[in-house]
Parts: sequence; C-alpha cells; structure tokens
Amino acid sequence: MTDKPSPSTRRPRPGYPRPGAAGPGRTLLRSLAAVAAAALALWGAAAGTTDARAARFAEVGKGVDYALGATRGGVPVHLLRVDPKGAALRVLVGRDLAGEPLTARAYVDRSGALAALNASFFDEKGDPLGLLVADGRTLQGVRKVDWGVFYVDGSGAHVVHSRDFVPAPGVRQAVQTGPRLVVGGVPTPLKPQVAARTALGVTGDGRVVALVSADFAPIGADDLAATLLDLGAVDALNLDGGPSSQLHVRLPGGEVVDQPGGTPVPVAFGIFADPPPREATFGCSCR
Repeated sequence: MTDKPSPSTRRPRPGYPRPGAAGPGRTLLRSLAAVAAAALALWGAAAGTTDARAARFAEVGKGVDYALGATRGGVPVHLLRVDPKGAALRVLVGRDLAGEPLTARAYVDRSGALAALNASFFDEKGDPLGLLVADGRTLQGVRKVDWGVFYVDGSGAHVVHSRDFVPAPGVRQAVQTGPRLVVGGVPTPLKPQVAARTALGVTGDGRVVALVSADFAPIGADDLAATLLDLGAVDALNLDGGPSSQLHVRLPGGEVVDQPGGTPVPVAFGIFADPPPREATFGCSCR
C-alpha cells in the first residue's frame, strides 16, 4: 500500500474565503511582503529567500528556531526547528480553547505558545479527521486510511504509517494526516500535485522540522519532500494544506511572523519553550 494525497489538501471548502483573503476577524498583522522583509532583516539573511540547506535559523525561544527560506525549487517558505529536549510540541484543539476552530494566530494568543501551525484534516462540518491524542488523552482513534501518524512519546517524535501505529499509554501527542513524504530517508513516490503546503518531519538527531508555504505559494510534492530532506528529515508527513495552511510565530522583541490561512482550523500544533499555562486545556469532545 502506498501513501496517497488526501482530497482535503487540494480542494477549498465551500463558503471559505479564497486563499490570502482576510475574512471577518482575521485581520492581517501586516502584508506578507512586509513580514518577509522584516524577518529577513531581523535574521540578517541575504536579500531574497535562502535555500533551506543554507537557511539561517535564529532562536526565538528555548529549543525553537525560525528561518525564512526556500524550497529546492525556489518557493518561499517559513521554517521552524524544534528540539524536544528544550521545547514542547502539543496538540491544540480549538473547541477546548474557544469552542470553535481558530486561526494559528488565535491559537498562539489563547494558549501562550511561541508558535502554532495547522495540523489535521477536517470535514465540511469542521470536525477533525483521524487519530487525535492531546496531552496523553486519546480523543479520536486511528482512521483506516493510507495516511501517516505523527506522534510524540517519552522517547521523542516519530512518523509512521497509520497501520503501524500502536496505541500506548506513553503517547502524549498524535495527529493522523498524509501522505508521508519521506520514509527512512527516502522520498515517497507521489503524484505531481501542487498546492500551498504545511508539513513536518523528524530528523536523525530527534528534532522536529516544520515547513509552511509563504503567502500560499504552491509547492510540488517532490519539491516538498526534497526540501524536508535538506532540513535533515529522515521521516516526514504532509499536513493539511491549501486554505488551511498557516503559521504564527512570536519572535524576540515583540515582532511576529503571521502567515494567515484562508480558514480557521480545528486542530493545530502549538510549540512551547516552557510548559503552557495551567488554565489552558488541550483536548476536545470530538466525535
């Protein structure tokens, strides 16, 4: 069985704003061009985006680094690098934090995370699809589809095929999406599809790397996989994309990078340099 793209990564959902549109309550902090310029100036990068292999990461918090770079094909992307030894990556659920799906910016504002990016696929009702584990609580079981599972346990972060995931008490966070992009250091053969993307991978030294299209720039599946390999990923997973693709990062000195999406999302990954506030909850009563 081979990994296949999910239709939800390729088809905008009815009634949602077109990619890049600022709908009600989703005011942009600044235009993406200004964000890119500010980020490049902040990190002292050369003019224009930098290939992911040469991207200049800078620390935004303990165990969390950010860079603005580009894929091998020259597509601009936001990059995050997370060291699980110094930072926590948690599953955030909009229904618990606000009773509804949220934007990446709202996830950061409500949870106190340093950064947030979209995660799960979801249906037309806004209900997340597939396995969902938040802070050790299994909220939804594994969906029998040809996807992958990203999960975090006591030994670190992992990406496996859905059929190979074994529920265990030690699993703290988990999300099921797909397709897998890199398996054991080898790119997965995929159909030549192009879309705005969000993806993450696990490197050989146990770090988590994440990539989000800048300004909804479309990325081919092969280019995405190759770029994740350049970032050191030995296993990598495609997350929901298209209008869902979004990222919000708090930079030092009060600056932010805000890559808005075309729609709020029900589940996000939150990245914390320190434990989140006690009053924040990370779970839901999802169906």
